[in-house]
Amino acid sequence: MISVVIPTYNEEKNIEQCLLNIAHQTIPRHAYEIIVVDGKSKDKTRQIAEKYADKIIIQTSQGVGGARNDGVATAKYC
Repeated sequence: MISVVIPTYNEEKNIEQCLLNIAHQTIPRHAYEIIVVDGKSKDKTRQIAEKYADKIIIQTSQGVGGARNDGVATAKYC
């Protein structure tokens, strides 16, 4: 099992393609989870991610590394 953690901030132009690329991998969908960690985006990043992600959490730790850590803390498969 795999947990994919994606830190985001105002990525409405890129997040959908990113999530679609993950969805089109050869790994069966039941074998991984997608966690989007949003850094309080002011655009539609979160709304777009809701269509594809298993979990969307709001970042509480500082920086990109903090966002990854926040995501890993909620992951099933780490």
